Amino acid sequence: MKEKEYQKDLHDSLGQKLLLVKNQVLINKDKKSCELVNEAINEIRIISKNLQPNQIKQIGITKSIEDLIYELDSHYSTILVFGDIDNIDHLLNPKQELNLYRIIQESLNNIIKHSKADSAQVIINETSKRVYLSIKDNGIGFNYHEKYQNPNSIGLKNLKSRVIFLKGLIRVRSIMNKGTTIEISFPKI
Repeated sequence: MKEKEYQKDLHDSLGQKLLLVKNQVLINKDKKSCELVNEAINEIRIISKNLQPNQIKQIGITKSIEDLIYELDSHYSTILVFGDIDNIDHLLNPKQELNLYRIIQESLNNIIKHSKADSAQVIINETSKRVYLSIKDNGIGFNYHEKYQNPNSIGLKNLKSRVIFLKGLIRVRSIMNKGTTIEISFPKI
C-alpha cells in the first residue's frame, strides 16, 4: 500500500476522531470527551492491526473479514454485527483484497458511528466471474446524494474510489428510519 493510502485511512478514521476530541476538550471538557478519546484509541488499535497487509496474506481475506465482523460484534454491545461470507480466498489479487477489506471496514465503522442501528449484516457471494458484497443495517438511514455532495463527507467518496479501483459498481439505498443497504459487485482477477 502506498503512503497516500495510509494517510487516507488514518485521516478517515483517526483524523476525524481526534478533531472531535480536540473540539470537545476545548469547548465542553465533559465525559463525552473521554468517550471520544476511548473511541480514538480503539480505532488506533484496529487500524494498527489492519494496516499490515500480511494479515490477509497469512490467514486469507475470508478469515480476515470474518475476524473483523467478530471483533466489531464483540466490542460493541449495542449492535449485532454478523455475516454470511463465501470463501473468496485466492479469487482476488492482493490489492483487490485490501480494497474489499477497507470497504467493509469503513462501511461497518460508519454504521456503528452514525446509523443508530441495532444490527448490521455483511454478505459476500461469488460467481464464476464476479464478487458481490452487500452491507445492510436497520438504522435511521440518510440522504445519500446530500451526504455525498457534502465536502466534509469523505467516507462515501473513499468507498466510491475503492469501488472504482475494483472496476466495480456500487448502489446505495437508504430509507429514513428503515436502514441502509450498500451493494457492490466487481470482477474477479
